[in-house]
Amino acid sequence: MATDDTTRREAGDDEAGTRGPLLKYRGKNNATGTLGGGQPFLLYWCKEDKDWFYPVGLWENTDFSPKNTVGKSEILQFKFDTDKVFLDVPALLGTPLLCRLGSESWSRPVQRKGQNFYIARGTGSMPMRTVQNAVIYGDQLRFALRMDIVSRDDAWISNTETTGSIRMRDRQNDRAWLVAVRHGDDWVDPFGSQTTFAKRSWADLIG
Repeated sequence: MATDDTTRREAGDDEAGTRGPLLKYRGKNNATGTLGGGQPFLLYWCKEDKDWFYPVGLWENTDFSPKNTVGKSEILQFKFDTDKVFLDVPALLGTPLLCRLGSESWSRPVQRKGQNFYIARGTGSMPMRTVQNAVIYGDQLRFALRMDIVSRDDAWISNTETTGSIRMRDRQNDRAWLVAVRHGDDWVDPFGSQTTFAKRSWADLIG
C-alpha cells in the first residue's frame, strides 16, 4: 500500500477529538445515515492490512469470523442496547453490545479461550458486560470497541484473526476498524432486499 494512501487512512485516528462525532452507518446505495440506539445493523470488520472490510458471520457456529461472502441466514446482526437517540462515544460507554443470528433472541457476546482469546456468541464464564471504551473516527463510519469482560480484564475487538476467529487483544494498536452497514428502509430491518453480503474495499465502504 502506498505511503500517502496509508497516511490518508490513518488521518484522524487518534482518540483526541473523537468524543463528539455521531456514529453513522453505510446504507442502501451507499447512502449514509446516523445510527440510533437499539437500531440493528450488520458489522463489517477490517483486517490489520486495512485493505478490505469483511461481513461478520460465525466460525463453527461460535466465534465471530470475517467472511468473503455470507448469506442472510449466516450473517450476524448487532445493536447497541440503549435508548439514546444518537450514539457518540459517551453514549456508547457502559452500553451493552448485543448480537443475534436470524430471528434468535438478542444476547451479549462472550470471550472464548482457545489458542488465543476470541469474541464469540453463546454461553460462557466470560460474557461481555458493556462497552468499556470506544473510538469514533473522523469519517464517522469507522469505530472501535473495547469491551468490559466478566472475570477478565477488558480488551479491544482486534484487527487480527486466527484460523477464522476474530481475536480480543489488549493493545490499542491492535484495535479493529468496524463499520455498521444497513440495507433496509425500515428502522428495525438491516437487510432490506439484500440476501448475500460480500467483503467491501476501502473505496467502496468508506470512500
